[in-house]
Amino acid sequence: MEAQAARVTQKASSISSLLASCVLLAVAIAPVAGLVAWFAHGNSGPTGLAAAGIAAAVCWTAGSLALASAFIGQQLDQPIGGILGGMMFRMGLPLLAGIALQKTNEPLAEAGVFPMILGIYLVALVAETLLSLRFVPSTFVAASKVAGDKTASVAGGVEGG
Repeated sequence: MEAQAARVTQKASSISSLLASCVLLAVAIAPVAGLVAWFAHGNSGPTGLAAAGIAAAVCWTAGSLALASAFIGQQLDQPIGGILGGMMFRMGLPLLAGIALQKTNEPLAEAGVFPMILGIYLVALVAETLLSLRFVPSTFVAASKVAGDKTASVAGGVEGG
């Protein structure tokens, strides 16, 4: 019974880690989105502000869905599937949203919503990638360090021989 309670507590803390990662992603995107909004307002007025807000929302949503996919992949012991699913969200959503907004909404297109999405996307990509490392189990990191040490000793033996 204690093991089951420990698993429930671990899953709850993991979900809180996912939520914290989504909040940190928003914190990472916010300064860039604010800078983009400032420039956009100078060029396009309120429409520029709306375009910057939409660009930030699209990038945050895509990054958060990618984080959730990586999290779910780790929970289901399918980390590669989680990362691949995250790539679909991370790359596909901003691209599709940018193309759709560029073609269907002339005021936002004139304000430059697609370049705004691309600019904010770059920051979101770096932040989301770093945050997704929180979901990698520490046993995997330790195992990769041990494997790296063995590789280095084998390489050293070959060079020394």
